Amino acid sequence: FGLSQSSVGLLVSSPSLAKLVLNLPFGQLADSIGRRALMVGGMLLCAIADVGTGLASSLALLITARLLLGAGLSCSDAGAAAWVADATQRNPASRASFLGIQNAVIAFAFVLGPAAGGFLVSSFGLRSIFFAVSLG
Repeated sequence: FGLSQSSVGLLVSSPSLAKLVLNLPFGQLADSIGRRALMVGGMLLCAIADVGTGLASSLALLITARLLLGAGLSCSDAGAAAWVADATQRNPASRASFLGIQNAVIAFAFVLGPAAGGFLVSSFGLRSIFFAVSLG
């Protein structure tokens, strides 16, 4: 897209901005409509956002897709955190272990992701990584 430095900054920070604004409302929503709905809905939003990122033809569409990604992440994270709290309610001492396992899986994805992404980009082009992420 030939982006300026400030456009790149906006693009990179837009998911975090959406999470900042939506974390509290989604946390409250997890208590009212349930954890599963937020986890599933959040993952669907993330998939739609990743496809949107891959298809974006302008900076405005790209930032919109990244804001939607942040909304999806916030939604699924709120549901997942509340689910962990519920799942460990009978044995609160296991909560830290549960969260540790959850974070280890996420960290593993951050380690594996760049290698898989590099392979996809070299084989199928830059946009392919967004379509692949939307499937997972």
